[in-house]
Amino acid sequence: MKEHIERITKLRQDVERKKHLEKMLESMATQRVELEKKCHELQVISIREEDDVQLVENNRIIGFLLNLFNKTDEVIEKERAQAYAAKLKYTTARAELDQLNYDFDRYTRELYTVENSETQLAEEIEKYRQAAGIMSENDAAVLNAQLVLLKHRKTELEEAVAAGHTAKAKADEILKFLDKADGWNTADFFFDGPLADLAKHANLDDATKEIAALQILLRKFKSELADVYIDQNISIGVDGFLTFADFFWDGLLSTFAMQDKIDGAIKKVQSVKYQIQDTINILNNKIVDINNQIAQTELKLK
Repeated sequence: MKEHIERITKLRQDVERKKHLEKMLESMATQRVELEKKCHELQVISIREEDDVQLVENNRIIGFLLNLFNKTDEVIEKERAQAYAAKLKYTTARAELDQLNYDFDRYTRELYTVENSETQLAEEIEKYRQAAGIMSENDAAVLNAQLVLLKHRKTELEEAVAAGHTAKAKADEILKFLDKADGWNTADFFFDGPLADLAKHANLDDATKEIAALQILLRKFKSELADVYIDQNISIGVDGFLTFADFFWDGLLSTFAMQDKIDGAIKKVQSVKYQIQDTINILNNKIVDINNQIAQTELKLK
């Protein structure tokens, strides 16, 4: 009898894990289609921007006309900035897609190991019934099975909370870089010089790199939330951050224009951070509810 109960407990865990994996893979499959399309579009734009740089740098007629109006350095700088921004967006999206494909393959292999868990569970329950008779509502085996399901659900929620905290911590890192850039940009108002400009762009460079990492973490968070029912519509935005690169690397912007851009970036990252925290709060409330259910079930087993 004990072996049947242990087997049923293990198979219950496998069934719940299978459901969770299927939900995550469904969500990731949708994300993958969107990312593949995005990567293709960004690659085309990146190639076009690089071609524009080559055209401006190598075309004699264009070079002659630019020299005529003393615009050569200005135009080349702008074209290079646009090309850099386009390439950065593409490489970031590509990194997201590569990570998503890696996780998708890993979860698919895990799903294969629990593919027949539902059938196996039904067979094992039938064996137990034949050996022990029809189970009553308060049968220890039934209560233990309920306890397994509750604890498994709690683990899934805790994993989602952990993913949320990781993404939130990354958002905090980005805000630190943006705040430093904001400070150096303010200094640039009063002490116009290379030091403030270099420090400002160094922090914007770091912020842009961390934003790319945040996008990957947010996709993981969304995947963990795939089968978590939340009683309100919470949208975790993962796109659009790298539009910052459009102006972070445009040296032609004035200090005033840069200030507006940095302020806008800070507001966007703060908004995502608040959305993450709201979701974490909801998940924590669900964990409290499940802890109460676990305690009640364990009390019946005493």
